[in-house]
Amino acid sequence: MLTDQIHTTRLILRPFSIRDADALWDYSGDADWGRFQGLAEPYTREEADRFLAGLLLRDRQVQPTWAMTMGGTVIGIVSLKFEAECRIAVLGYGVHKKFEPTPTPEIRVRSGFCRS
Repeated sequence: MLTDQIHTTRLILRPFSIRDADALWDYSGDADWGRFQGLAEPYTREEADRFLAGLLLRDRQVQPTWAMTMGGTVIGIVSLKFEAECRIAVLGYGVHKKFEPTPTPEIRVRSGFCRS
């Protein structure tokens, strides 16, 4: 089973919640973010809210997703997508540009691969 929270030296990864709507919009509404995520331009608040709703409904056993937080502030997203037929998992992450230098991807993703 996957852990809900992953702690590193500087970051806490935790499931997204409805309270993260403003923070998600803060970085996902940025044109540079959208360019690398393939988002429509302009990306609206309504689209960001729909995206958050989709994150909240995801099956964590298939595609677990965490809010990347630093000092209690959501600064990005981390996602694993399990592809059982290939026996692989794809790691994706994004960090709000105002938190550069970008935190290193020091997250302990082994929790997604280890059995308890």
